[in-house]
This record gives sequence, C-alpha cells and structure tokens, in this order.
Amino acid sequence: LLLAGLGLPGRSALRGVRDVPGTALALLRHFGAELEVTAETAGTTLAVGGLPRLGARTLAVAGDPDVAALAMVAALTVPEADVVIENVPLGKPRRGVLDTLLEMGGAIETVERRHAGGEDVADLRVRHSPLLGTGVGAAGLTPSGIAPLAVAAAFAAGETQISRFGFA
Repeated sequence: LLLAGLGLPGRSALRGVRDVPGTALALLRHFGAELEVTAETAGTTLAVGGLPRLGARTLAVAGDPDVAALAMVAALTVPEADVVIENVPLGKPRRGVLDTLLEMGGAIETVERRHAGGEDVADLRVRHSPLLGTGVGAAGLTPSGIAPLAVAAAFAAGETQISRFGFA
C-alpha cells in the first residue's frame, strides 16, 4: 500500500498498522521517499508523500540472519573452525540467534560494522568455542531461528531450555 501511495499525488496514510515494516521503510527512504511514522493509541500511522523524485542509489543488501545462524553454529561446533560471515543484519528485531549464541559463550567477533540496505550489518568472525546451556526466550527470534539454536544446545555443556513461542 505504501508503494501505491508513491504513485498518487498528495499524501497517503495507512492507519492502525500493528507491525511497522522497518526495513521496508528504510529502503524507501534510501531511494528518496518522504515517510512519516506516527505512533497512536489505535496503532501506528504511516504516511508517504506521493509522486516523489526517487533516485538511483547504490544498494548493498544485508544477508538473512537465520541462514547466517546455520553458518555460525557450524563454526562454533567444528573443532579449529574460523569463519567470516559477511553482511549479517544486527537490528534488534533480528538478533535473537546471535545474542543467544553470544550468551552461550560463542566466540563471535564483529569484524566490520556498517550500514547496508537500510539496516546495520556486520561481518562476523566466528571461531570454534565451547558452548554453555542457557534459557532461550522469544525476543528477536523467528521460527526458523529455533532449529540452529537446538543444534547449538546439543553441543552445549549443561541444560538449554527453549521457551514456548507464540509465532503467528
């Protein structure tokens, strides 16, 4: 609907939005769209200015954090592994697996942090390291992030508890 609003004169507003598409908004702004986000009691209102002069931009696209999670777990659990994974998104809504692996004692180092594709990303150096069990909550996790954590838990010393998740 925001894309449709770009093609109309004036301002278009989408009211009562529950989940604000942060990455999509960042990309639209990157190309020159004028967006306004207003929090209200009935949800968020997203407004877009119509018929903007969008311009060509260089765009580096961030990787998928759940795919990166598979590589991280492999590197953490294979003896003598030392792997660099490029363009891993670091935004809070997508850091669940990374934060949990760090909490488990994973040797994960940020090599180069930067802004790409409308979000913060980094190259991560991941080395084999002993893991410790932990409690895993839902913050920042997607359903596909649970499987890599279950594999990491199988290699961890101690108990790991994965809470019930209410993914929609």
